[in-house]
Amino acid sequence: MPTSETLVGTEEHYNYFESLISGRDMHNKATPATESVRKMFPAQVIKDSSMAYCVSKLLKTQPTDSTFFVIMGNGHMGYGYGVPERIWQLDESTKDQTYMVMAREGDQSLTLDCDEGFDFAEALDDVYGKEQAPADLLYVFEDFEYGEEEG
Repeated sequence: MPTSETLVGTEEHYNYFESLISGRDMHNKATPATESVRKMFPAQVIKDSSMAYCVSKLLKTQPTDSTFFVIMGNGHMGYGYGVPERIWQLDESTKDQTYMVMAREGDQSLTLDCDEGFDFAEALDDVYGKEQAPADLLYVFEDFEYGEEEG
């Protein structure tokens, strides 16, 4: 990791991290993040920092027209927190070159069973908020086993 790394995450990142673990709606200002996973958060930040540093080193040593596909969990990149924010701190010019794709299985809070009149955009806003997109592209899928009959 770079010597400038403090291993301190932002409160916005902690809010997201805590909401992933607790299931709390991170966008509801009336229910702020609790301190319940604060001691676990530095482990997340260490992972984010080391991934960001490795990617930043690649960006400096490879031709400028290189493309990197970095796979990580949503908790390490959602809303630009974690790995992306640390890469951008090391080299702000990479922000315009970053494209984030998030995958999520449909569930009770984000269903793919779209009845007539169902507003999927509104459902996305309910889950991900309206202030900031969690990624540039959100891939929502429904898991099923091959040969499984619809019922």
